[in-house]
Amino acid sequence: ESDGNARALSELQDTHPALRPHISLARSAAVEYQGFDAFARVSLSFGIIHFLFAILYYCLGYAAIELGSLWPAWCIVVILVTAMSAFVSADFSPTKKEMRCATILFSTGPLCGTMAASIHWLSLGGSYRHVEGPKKHVSETIIA
Repeated sequence: ESDGNARALSELQDTHPALRPHISLARSAAVEYQGFDAFARVSLSFGIIHFLFAILYYCLGYAAIELGSLWPAWCIVVILVTAMSAFVSADFSPTKKEMRCATILFSTGPLCGTMAASIHWLSLGGSYRHVEGPKKHVSETIIA
């Protein structure tokens, strides 16, 4: 009878779960995996933060420089810096002093970029001045 032979397996014996072979194997694999897991978590966190920076600088350039809308650009910067701050707070669980230092450090770049965009906006007289491009497409001038 095949069912009787299957009951002789050590995994099917009535033992404490911590003493089963597959549990000890999983525990030893988890110890080896901890370094890779920590590296993956830190890489993902920094990747998300840098992705938010990329969106921030793109929106800052597009809203303030291309469209000439300074206040929406400032709002985008404030919203994304707040999102980064919340993400760092939730992901790394820093102390209040560490969080204050991190907020200052990753707010400095966007603040300088926003100030530069504001100076550029003010140098245009506080309004949007679109620079006209060529009237004809390049291919039209070559053909004609």
